[in-house]
Amino acid sequence: MDNEVRLSINTSSLIMSKKHNSLAMSVFQTCKDNIMAWILNYYIDVINDPASLWQYDFYIKNPWFTAEGLTESNNMTFYNDAFNYKSLDIIYLIKNMLSKGYYVRGDYNTYYIPVKKSYMKVNHNTEYLIVGYSEEKKVFYILDKTINSDLEIYELTYGDYQAAIANRTDKKFNLNFIYVYRDFDNSIKPLTIKDSLINYLYSIPLEKEKNSTKIYGANCFKQFVTYIRKMSEIYNNIDIRYAKFFVEHKNFMQMRMHCLYDLGSIKNMDIIQNFDDIYTDALTVYNLINAYNEKHNYKDAVSIDLMISDINKREKNALKVVIDLMNHDIEEARTNTK
Repeated sequence: MDNEVRLSINTSSLIMSKKHNSLAMSVFQTCKDNIMAWILNYYIDVINDPASLWQYDFYIKNPWFTAEGLTESNNMTFYNDAFNYKSLDIIYLIKNMLSKGYYVRGDYNTYYIPVKKSYMKVNHNTEYLIVGYSEEKKVFYILDKTINSDLEIYELTYGDYQAAIANRTDKKFNLNFIYVYRDFDNSIKPLTIKDSLINYLYSIPLEKEKNSTKIYGANCFKQFVTYIRKMSEIYNNIDIRYAKFFVEHKNFMQMRMHCLYDLGSIKNMDIIQNFDDIYTDALTVYNLINAYNEKHNYKDAVSIDLMISDINKREKNALKVVIDLMNHDIEEARTNTK
């Protein structure tokens, strides 16, 4: 086993609104010079879950895309009694898997993590990713958000790590060993995109996923307007993570449309300009939310409400045109191949 291992990682994740996507994307962005095709194929539909601490997310079954063949994932969950087993050396197991190229994902109690705001104050379970170790320093290299709320790699001693996983409030700990296949198919898939755009536009969940408490697709951003109004009525801060997610979604949608235009699936530059404008306005919404959180000016809340509602309407109208254009292009391609 090597004395030190550092797996590839990119801390400038293209997704920062929700950590499980941020960690996965930080790995994916090391796979190829251009990860955008993968992003544009899949990061389309969205979901809102009122029961979740972070309510907005991309509607993706697994952020590591195991079923799609991007990664291999081996998952292990233990009760804390496992630490009493002499035959189970957690530290050795993790180092061994890292040396074979596996990233290690899990959840730990940040009460025991010195770089966290909750250190020695509050018990809080959160996700992390181990990207390496140093046997000389007796530390793991961990990717996580630190006290500065930035995604970065920090050193965590083996002892602090073991305390953090052995003292979770649920009395369990988990280890997911993730291997990334770096020769994945990085091509644009217009059919996959079209189907997801339809699901997003018309807020269609998978049949087995129907749930009365969850909201899907474009309706999520209608709910975002309701959330903004509620927060402004009680002068509470608006969760900036939701604003980040709103911007990320519109940014990916903008890039997706440019890509489809370059491929010839969309032959209408006016439509592309619509998505450019929507992304620009989403950035304005983000800045207004920051301003509202600082000053709690009701006028800012009104502007946010009106802008999001307008963006939602314009995006729906533009997507209807895009789907029609893609259907025509796909049918034309089928006819030419007969």
